[in-house]
Amino acid sequence: MRLLTKFIAGIVLTATTANAEVINFDSFVPGGFQAGTSGSFQLTAMNAQIEVAGTIPGSATQTFLQNNANALSTLSITRIGGGLFSLTNFLWGFDALGPSNAAVASTVWSGALSETFRPAGAIVDTALTPFAPSGDLNGVNISQLNFTLSNNGGGSFGLDSINLDLVGAATVPEPSSIAFLMLGGAGFWLKRRRQVA
Repeated sequence: MRLLTKFIAGIVLTATTANAEVINFDSFVPGGFQAGTSGSFQLTAMNAQIEVAGTIPGSATQTFLQNNANALSTLSITRIGGGLFSLTNFLWGFDALGPSNAAVASTVWSGALSETFRPAGAIVDTALTPFAPSGDLNGVNISQLNFTLSNNGGGSFGLDSINLDLVGAATVPEPSSIAFLMLGGAGFWLKRRRQVA
């Protein structure tokens, strides 16, 4: 019986789920950016560029997505092949260029759901800082995520390390049918052994 217990313990496998992904821009070529893929996601941008060691404070060694100056820049994210996901957090920074930046803000949205984010207090140079959804998009499963980066004052936004959780992510299949077959074989072997003895 102890042999059978060890045998069963050896074939019971636990399915694992890898359902979190981080979108960063390290693998993209610096310069204008319109589209690309990152892991399970398709990225589409307008009026945006990949920046290395840009003007965003604290970004001297970081690659990130930046809006074009004085332009409405957008980034749209969907899962390749379709499917749902949720937003956990992202890094956002800002290089302020003048008093008109006092009204600056960016928007994260999906369908009718949206959240506006901005640094706390006065709008000044802001290092890439983690922001997390706390309103409409907090814990909500979506099929498309959009970032709008806009500032008429000429300042630059930086966006990086977008953490997403995949819904219904592919799992490593648990080989239950094989386990049952092996269990049946073990039972048959044990029965035969007892009959011989």
